Amino acid sequence: MEFRTAILFAGFSSESIQRSKCLGIWLDGEREHQRLVCFDGKTIRGSGNSEHGALHVLSAWVEETRLTLGEIVVDEKSNEITAIPKLLDLIDVQGDVVSIDAIGCQTDIATAIRKKKADYLLAVKKNQEHLFEDIETYFEHPEGLEHEKWLGPWEKDHGRIERRSIAIAPADWLEDRAKWLDVQTVICSTSIRQIGEKETVAKRYYISSLHASPQRFAQLIRGHWSIENHLHWALDVFFGEDACRARKDNSPLNLNILRKFALPILHACKVGRMSAKHKMLKAARNPAFLQTLLLGEK
Repeated sequence: MEFRTAILFAGFSSESIQRSKCLGIWLDGEREHQRLVCFDGKTIRGSGNSEHGALHVLSAWVEETRLTLGEIVVDEKSNEITAIPKLLDLIDVQGDVVSIDAIGCQTDIATAIRKKKADYLLAVKKNQEHLFEDIETYFEHPEGLEHEKWLGPWEKDHGRIERRSIAIAPADWLEDRAKWLDVQTVICSTSIRQIGEKETVAKRYYISSLHASPQRFAQLIRGHWSIENHLHWALDVFFGEDACRARKDNSPLNLNILRKFALPILHACKVGRMSAKHKMLKAARNPAFLQTLLLGEK
């Protein structure tokens, strides 16, 4: 088993960033297919003190390999909208699909992604009011309109039953189409959830520069949430990141980077049905198993 990882980061010396870029280029050298690269931010809650607020870190996460390609600290006086283009500049996403939640649904960000020769999948909410209303109205009465649909199976998990469906349509009818560089598709994702006798229906809307099947968009939309479930959740549950009281200088960010190195190592080591926490405990007590983790041995 071979393990590779790279984290590119901002806020350090230009020499460090250049070395990380070289490592990223080497990492991408054997890429054989299109990846899903998810962008999302997480606040390291224990890192704040009386002098400054808690650090908010924006990460670029590859769903398939659980690899953090890069991260950048969002300035206290700014937000993720200004940080996303900076992080895009640090990493290579050529040929990939970049997915971002509604805060990243901005015309400048869509343009920046296309200039990196990647496709975008952007969630649309009411922060883009006219775009949201246009797409919502279109899918409310799709009869007679050009669209494709995929209906997924019923799934049971954690005491609930859920079914997802995806409807897609060409974006050539959008009034503001010219503002969104190379936009090709509008997407409606519907989730029907049953918990006991209660049923809820949730609809989410997206735009994309990608032309693909409804099944492919279903995979991408679901894959985006891995950054919450497999990265942010894991940082808190496995490593107790939010409870960590390290605050001095760069210690919160340094520890965050080390945790993100450790996560794909734990994921890459396939030992029966052993959980990540169990692997960590065993590695702490068994030097031979620690060596197995670090060297990627079978």
